[in-house]
Amino acid sequence: MKKDNMDVRDKIIDAAHHMFAQKGYPRTTINDIITQAKCSKGGFYHHFVNKEQVMDAIMNNYVSELEVELFKLDTDNVFEALGNVIFTINSIKSSKMTEWPKLIKILSFPENEIFIRRMADSFSALLAKQYMEIFIKGNSIGAFMVEHPDHLAALWAREILELYRKADEVVFMDSKELTEKFLVLVSYSEQLLNATLKNSSGDVHFRDNLVEYVLNAKNVYRELKNVIDL
Repeated sequence: MKKDNMDVRDKIIDAAHHMFAQKGYPRTTINDIITQAKCSKGGFYHHFVNKEQVMDAIMNNYVSELEVELFKLDTDNVFEALGNVIFTINSIKSSKMTEWPKLIKILSFPENEIFIRRMADSFSALLAKQYMEIFIKGNSIGAFMVEHPDHLAALWAREILELYRKADEVVFMDSKELTEKFLVLVSYSEQLLNATLKNSSGDVHFRDNLVEYVLNAKNVYRELKNVIDL
């Protein structure tokens, strides 16, 4: 694909990002996006069929990077691999901190439920796939016993999403009570996963890394609030 075409596509995605945050996904029209992107109608339809495809492109910018990094995970030690899924998420979220103001505006817009739901579904499916592969491998080498790897993977993926939802609350809201509750939740979640792995020959650790990420993220967010109107 030519560079100028890539530039137009990126401008459309950035424009949609802006409009979804300002007007909400349901009220944003293709003409709104075209006007904001300063491109032609033909330029828009060269890259996208409708605004739903643009929304998917925005989500894919976040999901695809995580997918690539998860693919690189070393699964020789299944216990480390289970913890490293969360380490990987933390690393990517940390690298995206400067984009938080833009993303927060989209996710906090009252009418953007469809965007939030689809992004959560995409992340959940990706995480469930990764966890199921690790659970199956752990079973095969006798590191632990999981009777239904697919069901546990789906349940654990949803638990991870809930952990990060709570983590975001701690980061974005200056509340000592929320922080304390989150610390208890993370500890319990780590204990719960380890208790679920029957006949386990090791332990999964992710609590300390996740807590460190949240505390660092709180500091970064405070700095962002000082220079950007959130």
